Amino acid sequence: MSKNIKVTQKQLNMITEKVKSVEIINEEHQEGSYMSLKGLSKIKDIIDDLMNIIPEGVELDDWVEAKIIVASDDLQEVYEFLKHKNV
Repeated sequence: MSKNIKVTQKQLNMITEKVKSVEIINEEHQEGSYMSLKGLSKIKDIIDDLMNIIPEGVELDDWVEAKIIVASDDLQEVYEFLKHKNV
């Protein structure tokens, strides 16, 4: 989860003086699988939260179960593809 942080110019200068180099990136034009990895990280965080908020044995609405099943199936397909592609 990202947070907004407010700093003064002086604080920013102090931080950047201690850093060897800073590279500003454009997330929309990252090479490789940056966006996929970011998406997987978000999925993992959501799953962790869902595992904590859904009590064991609770019966979910049909549409909720359907969404979870579809998401699971989609991720399984990606997993199988990448596993056999030897990425």
